Amino acid sequence: MDIRKAGWRLFSIRQDEFGYAVPLFALYLLSGFFYATGQIFTETIFLKTYGAPGLSRFFVYNGIALIFGGLLYNLFLLRVSLRRGYIVLIVLFTALITAASLERIRGESWLPFVLYLGNYLFTFFLDMHFFNFIFRYLSLRNSRRIIPFLMGGGKLGGIISGALIFGLMSDDITRLGIILWASSGALMLVPLLTLRPPAGGGGPDGRRESELLPDMHILEKIVRKVRVAIRFPLFTWSMLAVFAMSIANQVAEFYFAGIFNRVFTTGRELAAFLSVYTVGSDLLTLGLQLFIVSRVIKGAGVGKVNSVYPVSFLGFVLLAAAWPGLVAGIMLRFFRKNLGILFRMPAFNIIMAASPSERMAEVKSFITGIISPLGMIAGGGCILIIHEHLSPGAGYALGAGVGAVYLGLTLFQNRAYLSSLRKRLSIGSARVNVAALMSGGELLLRGNDDAERIFIAEAFFNQNPSVERAADLTPYYERLSRETKEGMLDLFSTTRPEPFEAVVRRALGDDEPSVRIRALGLIAGRPLAERRKLIDTYFRPSLEGEWRAAMLILAGEGPVAATGLDPDSFALRSLHEIGAMVRARECDPVEFLALCRVLHPGYYLDRLVGLAVATREIALFDAIIPHADSLTRSKARGVMYAFRDAAPGRLADFFSMAGALTEMDRASLLDLRPALSAAHMALLFQPDEKVRSTILRRLASRRSFNQKYNYLNYLVSIGIPAAKEMESFLDYEIDTTARIFTHNARGRRRAAQTPHAQGARRHHGGRS
Repeated sequence: MDIRKAGWRLFSIRQDEFGYAVPLFALYLLSGFFYATGQIFTETIFLKTYGAPGLSRFFVYNGIALIFGGLLYNLFLLRVSLRRGYIVLIVLFTALITAASLERIRGESWLPFVLYLGNYLFTFFLDMHFFNFIFRYLSLRNSRRIIPFLMGGGKLGGIISGALIFGLMSDDITRLGIILWASSGALMLVPLLTLRPPAGGGGPDGRRESELLPDMHILEKIVRKVRVAIRFPLFTWSMLAVFAMSIANQVAEFYFAGIFNRVFTTGRELAAFLSVYTVGSDLLTLGLQLFIVSRVIKGAGVGKVNSVYPVSFLGFVLLAAAWPGLVAGIMLRFFRKNLGILFRMPAFNIIMAASPSERMAEVKSFITGIISPLGMIAGGGCILIIHEHLSPGAGYALGAGVGAVYLGLTLFQNRAYLSSLRKRLSIGSARVNVAALMSGGELLLRGNDDAERIFIAEAFFNQNPSVERAADLTPYYERLSRETKEGMLDLFSTTRPEPFEAVVRRALGDDEPSVRIRALGLIAGRPLAERRKLIDTYFRPSLEGEWRAAMLILAGEGPVAATGLDPDSFALRSLHEIGAMVRARECDPVEFLALCRVLHPGYYLDRLVGLAVATREIALFDAIIPHADSLTRSKARGVMYAFRDAAPGRLADFFSMAGALTEMDRASLLDLRPALSAAHMALLFQPDEKVRSTILRRLASRRSFNQKYNYLNYLVSIGIPAAKEMESFLDYEIDTTARIFTHNARGRRRAAQTPHAQGARRHHGGRS
């Protein structure tokens, strides 16, 4: 049996990836073994020494240690190569564990506390460094396939550790546990040293952008990061949600630790239980990771999946309040140790990917390195209050209150995610390639140096919009292209930088209707008096749709001026009348979009979809994309069919929002478009076994050249299929070619044997 081919089929690992995927899998398997062994060993001796109340002091010290550990990690370890840094971490942590096993240290009263603290620090920094390290070998394209495979190795290592501790070492966890822990740490060097440096470097191998604290100017950097986080609503709510989550985690750990310590009276019983629990929970988690989680995220949506974690905490805390027994303890521990890996981490990473890309790494590292440890410290304070100052019922009420706050912040985070995603998709749809600006920018290049600099700055902004670049362009607003102005206003809809007000005022009087309606949408949510002042002073509409949009946002609570209609009736009437004119090609779609900018999607979305499908106007398609998550499957399929020839980037944005579309629906694009390159496949589709098998069947059937071109490119994008399947395709194509050749040859012979053809030959022969 060919192990490589079997592995590829089972884990979607290509043969050319085995050289680094297998050693990385082994490295994370040993890491999982190391984490699980340290957790079982240190948790057992900690709880039997200090009990659950000891966690209050522990989490305060742990939060402080994580912050200062992150500072040292960035100051020293990220200044060397990631490979050397990994070796240093493994050697350092193994040496510290080995030193703790020495006879003169084993009797110290503080040792259980320090070991438990060390386990948290070792796990945090080794895991973070692993995910920094693997991107030297992985690309953004293959990481979606390989990372789940690697994470499965971590869970498998935890299963092996739990089984080994239960079978061999639960009798004397204090003596043999530390030996197993240190040994598993040292073994991590084996796969690490067998890994060859990646071809071409595989990405940066030194100081990375995802740093916790970049230098010694701690206060300045913290203040700057807080300002950045507050500027973007998604960052603000994510920061607050992670802080509340960290408190909830510590409260959950306090309650399940107290239950376990009470039920299992000896260290031997507790270690045996924890090892069995680790095996069972990691097996369940591994199965869910491989087969369920991705489908749940795809089917339920990111917002609902992100709410699973706080809802679970609330439910399990209430269960513990009603029945504070072993079942409640197991549920709380599963929440703390497993649900986060299954649902919270994927949802958090997906949500952060919708944030402004130029700030994501900075804020994400701040949340991980500062906010989460501060939440640990606050959680330690909550545990202290619960243990020393509250009755059991009041303690559970405080825990439930923390969970309710966490859930509320999560809901706000979900709203900010959708808003940020929609704005980002809007910006992405308007983004222009640098090369496309050259024809329009040649006039600028003929001018002075200032004009040339403006053109270059515009080109960079349109290729990768950012607040800083928009602020630099603001003084030259009147000389900017329409695309740049639209991009600036779309970007400013997600934040409020210093030049925001000046840009909005100038945009209200711009010559381009598409720019004016964006500015109108930005002021629609302001107080009525402020709206009236801005419109009277700066707004210069020229289209009927703009006038009606302005009338709507000036209506307030009473009827719309000079119409006698209430705002709802006027809005519906305007959408109907302007929509009919757009459908009849009597006015530009921008007039309908002006109304959309100032109304809730519930008013216009159905009409917008109908207009877009009927007119095939790309501007209407762009307006649908941010709201595609609200479309039914039939409407989403209709929009996809109508705009099947749109730019792949626009279609990718639509697919990312249209959750009602199945992967088979998206795959119908392979039949609808003349040709899609292999690069577009990775942008538009996700690997799906049903789609793959369908395409393989269609390859061996009568299809057009363009369709088969798309099919082959799709298969290439997910990895070349098995030789047997490709042989069937080639056999079919060869047989088809042979039949066509034979048919044409017979046709030529029959044509040559007809009386007309024979007479023509005699005629030509006589003349010659």
